[in-house]
Parts: sequence; structure tokens; C-alpha cells
Amino acid sequence: MKFDYAIGNPPYNLESTGANESDTPLYHYFYDAAFMIAKKVELITPARFLFNAGYTPKNWNEQMLSDCHFKVLHYEPKSDKIFANTDIKGGVAITYRDTEKDFGAIEAFTAYDELNSIKNKVESHKEESLSNVEQLFHIMHSAQNPDLENKGLIEKRYDSMHHKEARLNIDDFTKMFLNFVVTYNQHYFKNYPLTKDMLTNNVRPIPIELWKYGTSANGFPTPISNKNQFFYALLTPVNAKISRAGVVFDGLYYVNYGDRDFLQTMYISGTKRVPFECRIDERDITNIYYLRDGKLCAAPLNSERTGNSDYAGLTYAEYRALKKEKKRMDFEGTEHNRQIRVARKELNKAVIDSVDERQKDVVAEVNDTEELRKNRRIEQQEIANRNSLESHMPVATFEDTSWQGKPSDFVTDIDMDDWESALALFD
Repeated sequence: MKFDYAIGNPPYNLESTGANESDTPLYHYFYDAAFMIAKKVELITPARFLFNAGYTPKNWNEQMLSDCHFKVLHYEPKSDKIFANTDIKGGVAITYRDTEKDFGAIEAFTAYDELNSIKNKVESHKEESLSNVEQLFHIMHSAQNPDLENKGLIEKRYDSMHHKEARLNIDDFTKMFLNFVVTYNQHYFKNYPLTKDMLTNNVRPIPIELWKYGTSANGFPTPISNKNQFFYALLTPVNAKISRAGVVFDGLYYVNYGDRDFLQTMYISGTKRVPFECRIDERDITNIYYLRDGKLCAAPLNSERTGNSDYAGLTYAEYRALKKEKKRMDFEGTEHNRQIRVARKELNKAVIDSVDERQKDVVAEVNDTEELRKNRRIEQQEIANRNSLESHMPVATFEDTSWQGKPSDFVTDIDMDDWESALALFD
């Protein structure tokens, strides 16, 4: 079944089942499924894949970035602006795909207005600029691909083995890249359009000669006027908050004691955590960077917090790996504590059960004692009654020892069937 449109906000990760729930994304499966059933697809998801980051498959990221039918409608680096009280690393993106339109491949996504401006300028001079930019990269890849076949050549396929076949390190690649630049700048391009003045001055269509001709005629390119501003634009925006403890980002604390305005903001914030606009260099998380009146400022890790400055010099990826390990350790620690609680509860139950058994014996012994006392009281009462009865009976004495009869012989005028007469004997 096919649909015209598919719009949604799919699940982002697996449900919480342990320490690594946030490391298992799901949303890329929904992208694939939506593309299969609809011509036009609009989804809102985490934006990490646009930077070829996160835990979605790298080859899937590259496939999305090279899809000419796919584009980003809106990117928001601070996720809590879209979803309140939600921190999604890398921000969120609203994306759109239309199989009937060609938007051009994203290739390298940038969230910075400054770089987008440069990109737009390139696109506005597509015929000329693309031949100098995109085609240059295409030529570089084409020149190196034969040498890298089965040695780490990146292929946009799910079954690609380039990550296992890779041989080159960054130094090796740098050498190959510089080799390409040197040879490219000396390459003769016969299709390059030469002007009459170039032909007159015998300027050949070789990049190094064209550069010399252009700079002599028009001067050198204007350098970047504000390098700090440009550097800040290249950094990664993050969701950070400032309070009396300093700037907090992903569990790290930063303080700039040399910035009075920074310290005043900390003091005014008090115990509340107020959003603070800043960026990080993912290659080194020692500092967070922010602008103050157009000036680039850096706040280092707060060394006064125990263990905080230990992360200085790490990349953001290395820090996240350590956090992931801590998360795993916490999960195991929680299970460890649960087992201890169960053992403690079982031991306490055994102690209480033994007390209950002992109490039963005490109660039984008390019951036996009470029963014995009760029987003894009954026996004493019977003895007392018997003694009382005997004390009221007349005692016959037989001083005349010559008499040979029975005591009953003295009772001659009482009828034993007459109870009143019998009871009179006790009076």
C-alpha cells in the first residue's frame, strides 16, 4: 500500500531497560519505513545524523546526506525550545523528502548562518563555483579511489566493509591529500575559458599560473576580519545553564573568574538554572565559549569541584564514552544493592522467625504454668471444702470399751431417709 504523505514524530530510542537505553536509536527505521510507503515524508527527529554523529549507522547517515530528494526544513540546536524540559543532544530537525523533487544532496550539513551564507553564495554561482568546489572534491576522490580500493574506500552501502578494511591514518591521508593538491595545481585544464588578455600574456590554464595572474590583476583575497567570531561560528552549540555553581553542561561545570559580568550572572541566578548561550569545541572540552559584546570568551572547567578538571583535554566523544561506562557501572551497582537488600531482608526474616518460635515456647510454658496453678487452686478448694465438712460432723467417743456395737447403733430414732433429720445432726 502506498500513501501520498507520511507525517510523524516517531520513537527516538528503545524504552529504558538498563544503562544503555539512550545509545540504541530507533528513529532511522521509521525513516526507511516511511520512505517505502509514501512519496512525501515529513518527520521530526534527533538531528545528530545530519552531522554523521550519534549511534545511527554511519552508512545510513551518509545515505541520507547524499539523498537529493531529502532536505531539512528546520533545525533547532536547543531541543527544549521544541519539547519543554527535554535535552536531546545535537538538537532536533524537521526534515522533508519528496521523490518528485530534486533538492540537491545535503552532503555536509551546517547549522551556522555564517557558513550557510557562504554555501548560498556558492549555490548562487553554481555554474562557476561548483566547478571549483564540488568538482574539485569529486576529482580528488576519483584520483584516489583506485589506490584505496579494498583498503578502506568508503562505499554508501549497508554491507560495506570499509570500516574493517581501513589502512590509512590521518597522517597518511594528509600526505595523499597534499600530493593531490600539488599535482592538481599543476594540471593543465584545456576546457578552462581563457580571456583575450590571458592568451596575450601567455597564461596557460594551469591553477598556479591562473592564481598568479589573478592576484597580480585584482589583488589577494580579503582575509577574515574577525577570526574570533568566525571561530565561534564553527563551534557546536550546546544546551547549557548557569547558576551559582557556574555553567553546567552535560554534568560538567565551567567558571570564568576573570569575567565580572559572568560572575554577576552566576550570583543573580542563585540556585535557579538559567539557560546560557555558549558553544564547545568537540575536539577539546576543557573550555566552553561564549560571546561578550562581540568578544570571544572562554570559561574553563571548574577545578574546585572534585574530579571536574580531570576531563580537561578530552574530546567530547571520549567524555561521552566515560559517561556511558559510568552509566553501565551505575546499572550494575543498582543490581548489586538490590541483591544486598534481599540478603539483608532474608537474614532479618530468619532472625524474626527464630524470635517468633522462641516466643511460642514462652507462651506455651506460661500457659502450662497457669493451667498448673488453676488445677492447684481447684485442689486446694476441694481440700478446704472437705475439711470444712468434717469439722461440722459430731465425733463419737467410746469410753466404755466393753461395748461391742457400731457407732450407728447410737442412732436409733432417726430415719436415714428423712433428710431434715439427717441435716439436723450438723446443727
